[in-house]
Amino acid sequence: GSSASSDLVSTTQAQTQPPALRLALFNIAEAWIFAFLPLMLTDKKRLPLPVVFFTWIGGLGLTNAFLSPYL
Repeated sequence: GSSASSDLVSTTQAQTQPPALRLALFNIAEAWIFAFLPLMLTDKKRLPLPVVFFTWIGGLGLTNAFLSPYL
């Protein structure tokens, strides 16, 4: 009785957590987009600040939009 219910609980918990590899790839993509902003800001021939900032925000949003469903 109790072992069957504990198996059911552990199986249910395991299915609700995202796989580690997918989560790791998502974190790498997020870290890359965060690390990319200082690089864009230090470019000597960069675009105006609002363009750079909104491009970065757009990249962050697209990263979340395309990768979040795979978690």
